[in-house]
Amino acid sequence: MLVADVAGETHAASTAAEPGECAPPALGFGAGEGRNDPALPPTVGDLRVGMLFVDFSDAPGAVAPQAIHNAYIPHVIEWYRKVSYGGLRISVEPVLRWLRLPRTLAEYQQTRFDGAIEAAVQTVDAELDFGRFQALLVITPGEVGPLASTIVNHDPLRADGAAITSWVWLSARTLDVERANVLVHETGHVLGLPDLYAQNAFSHHRWDVMTASGAGGMFAWHRWKLGWLDESQIICLTRGAVTVTLTPVEQAGGTKAVVFRARNAAVVVEVRQRLNEDAAICRTGVLLYRVDFLKGSPGRPGGQVVPVRIRSAQPDRGRNLTHCGPQWRAPFSLRRGEPSRVAAFGLRLRLLRALLGGSYRVQVKVGS
Repeated sequence: MLVADVAGETHAASTAAEPGECAPPALGFGAGEGRNDPALPPTVGDLRVGMLFVDFSDAPGAVAPQAIHNAYIPHVIEWYRKVSYGGLRISVEPVLRWLRLPRTLAEYQQTRFDGAIEAAVQTVDAELDFGRFQALLVITPGEVGPLASTIVNHDPLRADGAAITSWVWLSARTLDVERANVLVHETGHVLGLPDLYAQNAFSHHRWDVMTASGAGGMFAWHRWKLGWLDESQIICLTRGAVTVTLTPVEQAGGTKAVVFRARNAAVVVEVRQRLNEDAAICRTGVLLYRVDFLKGSPGRPGGQVVPVRIRSAQPDRGRNLTHCGPQWRAPFSLRRGEPSRVAAFGLRLRLLRALLGGSYRVQVKVGS
C-alpha cells in the first residue's frame, strides 16, 4: 500500500516513523552529536557574543582591533545566516581596544591559560554588561601562535548574572577569510558541534565545516540537530523502504534528508550541490554517511575518533586538501559509468532521477 504526503512523495505506509524517533539522543553536556543541553548557547534566534581583545606584556597587540573585527565578524555572521536558512542571528559586541592581562604570555602558556578568561572579563566588567551575552570571543595577538580553541564548560563563567558556558580563543594571525573561516569552525563548537577529524589520522574533507576550516557547508544532520530544519523536512525510516525527492541542503525548503536510526547511530542520505556555502565543492550528488553517537559523545577521547563516516561513490585519489582531496569523490550521481546503487551502513540506496534545480529522486531501503 502506498500513501502520498503533502509534497506528493510516496512511501510504504508502515515504514515511516515520526521524525522524533530518529532525532539526536541526549548524550550529556558538551559539544557532540547528540541533542544540545539547554545550558548551551541558543542555536535558533538571537545569539549574543561579547568580543574582547587581550594582550600581554611580552606579546602586545599591534593590529587595530577594529580591523580584526571587520575582517572576521561580518563573514561569520553572514555564513551562519545562510547555513541556518536565516534561523540563527549572531550579534557581536566588541570592546575595541587591547586589554592587558596581569600575567605574561609565557606564564599563561605554562598553566594552559588558567585564569586568563576570568582576568579578561574582570578588566572590563565595570563597563560591559556580560549579562547580555551567551558566549564570548577572546582575540589574542597573532604572535601568540596558532591558538584556536573553544571551551565548552559545564562549570560556567559567571558575570553580571550570566552563566556563560562557551568561549573561543583565537589568535589574529592574518586579516583574511582563511582566518575568519577558522572562527566559523570554532563557532560550530560554541553551538554544540564536535570536531569531525582525528589529529593523528588523515581524515579531513569539506562536506562539513567541523572537519576543515575552508570552503564547505554543513551536513543535514547538523542542520537538523541545531534546529535549522524542522521535522517535516526529515524522513525518518525504521524499516521497509521510502521513495522521496531530496532537495539540496544548501537551499531553504523541501525534504532534506532520509534518516535511518540504528541503535547507537544514525545513517543519513542528503543531496549536495554547488550552491551558497558549497559553491566551491568539487563534486555534487547524493551523500551517504553514518553518525556514531558513541564516538560523537561529549565525553569521548579528544582527537582519537571521528564520529561521522562517509561512504564514497568512488575511491579517493590524491591528498590535496586545497582542492579535490580525500572524500571529495563521495557523492553518488547518475553520471555515465558510475554506480547508481549502493548498499552500506544497513541501507540500500538507489538513485532514480536527477531533477532540475539539483534535487534527486531516490529510493532508500532498510537492509543491506
